[in-house]
Amino acid sequence: MQKYRFNREATQPTFGPKPAGDYAFVVTECSDGPTLSSAKNWVLNVRLAIGDDRATVFDNPWARSEESKDQDGRDGIAQFLVAINMAPKGDAEPNWKGCVGKKGQCRIKLEVAKEGKYAGQEVNKVAFYYVPKEAGEGMSGQSMPASEFEKARKAQSAKSQGAEPEPDMIPY
Repeated sequence: MQKYRFNREATQPTFGPKPAGDYAFVVTECSDGPTLSSAKNWVLNVRLAIGDDRATVFDNPWARSEESKDQDGRDGIAQFLVAINMAPKGDAEPNWKGCVGKKGQCRIKLEVAKEGKYAGQEVNKVAFYYVPKEAGEGMSGQSMPASEFEKARKAQSAKSQGAEPEPDMIPY
């Protein structure tokens, strides 16, 4: 009969906000789509697991609606969708439930909460999401020529026998 053997110290959960910086994240919750706020902006509610210890950070990326007074073109929801590779093609509706489990990278900042149960305390907020570099002619953030990208894709496809593996980390 086997017996339990203590091998190392138990890891303690971390409490409080994480230091500001860049973190990998996994989307653990995403609402069924954005809702229209009282300020006439579209707001999406997401919950992220940040870093190795998977600390929870809530975010509300938003975008201006057509009824919004300020038409500066801001679209944080699009930035979030592109960062996790869930941007829809054309005018298609995004797959909101498909966002859960997707990975990306973001910049976390510290901020003092103005309301809610954490009012007056330091909390983590998403400053912005990193958009992965794209390969191809004329694309911003291009990391390699399209011909080199296609060679690398063919080599990967041969290596994985045609399957497209889910990356652990999106290259930035």
